[in-house]
Amino acid sequence: MKKIAFFDLNVVGIGRYPLKIAKEIEKENNNIKFYFLYEEDPDNKIDEIKKLLPKKSEMIKIKKVNYNYIKKLLNDINPESLLVMAQRIPDNAIVSIANELGIKTFKFQHGLYIPFMKRNISLFINKILKTIRYIQYALVVAKSTNSNKFRTVIDYMKVFLRGEKIINTSLPIDKINASKVFVYGEYWKEYHAKEYGYSYEQQIVVGYPDLEQLDEIKKQHREDAVCYICQTLVEDGRLSREEMEKFIDTLKNSIGNKKLYIKLHPRSDITLYETLKNTSNIEFVRNGFPHCSKYIGHYSSLLAMALYLTDEVFLWKFENHNEYPFYFVENANFISNKKVDLISFMKNKIKNNRENDIKRYFNNDETYQIIGSYL
Repeated sequence: MKKIAFFDLNVVGIGRYPLKIAKEIEKENNNIKFYFLYEEDPDNKIDEIKKLLPKKSEMIKIKKVNYNYIKKLLNDINPESLLVMAQRIPDNAIVSIANELGIKTFKFQHGLYIPFMKRNISLFINKILKTIRYIQYALVVAKSTNSNKFRTVIDYMKVFLRGEKIINTSLPIDKINASKVFVYGEYWKEYHAKEYGYSYEQQIVVGYPDLEQLDEIKKQHREDAVCYICQTLVEDGRLSREEMEKFIDTLKNSIGNKKLYIKLHPRSDITLYETLKNTSNIEFVRNGFPHCSKYIGHYSSLLAMALYLTDEVFLWKFENHNEYPFYFVENANFISNKKVDLISFMKNKIKNNRENDIKRYFNNDETYQIIGSYL
């Protein structure tokens, strides 16, 4: 029986793309055993996700972050292929051991990559256990690649604290990189080559998976309404709570009588949006994507969906966030942090004279089917 393994840090992540990819593979071959490796389940979603998995599936929690434990785990499973969902330190650790064992390794592009943004030091203090765990994963990388432990930890600190490119460190990219990478569009081949050292030949364009919803969304009535796309800026230490709450207040005071949808991120801290609750023209959305005439966001990958649906997109620029992805900047109506611009955007129909080139960055392909054919 063929075996395929997936790894993501969070059970919620398992319930997104890995689940859909496995379901697609199961349609073609129901004699495959799937293993879903995860590390944490802070939202207690494991029982819910288990019910959705293919019949021949097993969820395995990584209980120890050390080389011998992870190597034994992968040896016992002995999958033909392994798919990770990002290029984080834990992903590097799992991939490096899988490469060592001769397992075929794949990586799926994780959202979009933005220019380096300094993280608030309080994030590392408040999440000290997570910080320690990431250091442990760095030590796993050092062990599996026969690298100096101290040098490996320092290199990762340069990458995640100072924005150094991995290819400019001493990290052995040939050992920590997956053998193949699934990317959203042609542009990302160049990005992965320059940032992570992947060759163009290692990369396969599969499209941006959330765009598979496009046809169904377009069938819905398009409301003369506004949708704000949330991101985990505060949750990930990229923005202070005070700055976000100030923006939320500005948003609330700018909509007038328009309907406003708040499209939540799976990890959104709902307490950030307390002042928007119990307001008649504001609705929170967890599942699905509202079909609106206007969208507001920052640099979420869901802005690609918005740009497929309308020309009217507003990027709110926070004061210390200086570099926004140019592929959104080129296609949006506004980039501003002024309330007067936000009000104008809400009130007026604004024609976008720029050519929409979003397809170069986010293809609309049959993502899950393409990935499944390689695994």
